[in-house]
Amino acid sequence: MLGALRDDATPRRASAHLQYSHSERVGERRIADVVAGIDVQELYLNEGAALHLAELAPLRRLRSVSINRATAVTAALSPGVPVEWLSIDAAEIDLPSLGGHPTLGD
Repeated sequence: MLGALRDDATPRRASAHLQYSHSERVGERRIADVVAGIDVQELYLNEGAALHLAELAPLRRLRSVSINRATAVTAALSPGVPVEWLSIDAAEIDLPSLGGHPTLGD
């Protein structure tokens, strides 16, 4: 079966090979640029400047997010992103927009 798949000339998209977890240093980049082309359940964003969690909207399988050593985080997480666990370590955090998120539990 594997041999047949290797011999198949059908073009493959990168998203066909899903990862579970992704970790990246963000710096001055936008989250949208960091997550473009990935589809993960667990995401670690490290050392970011101004992070806007609304930019995680394309990640429809995302369950766990950890923001580490960020300068400022706007936590307006789209209700369409099924995050269940969120950890934020930042100098400034805008949290009120998380209220009422349908899947966030911790």
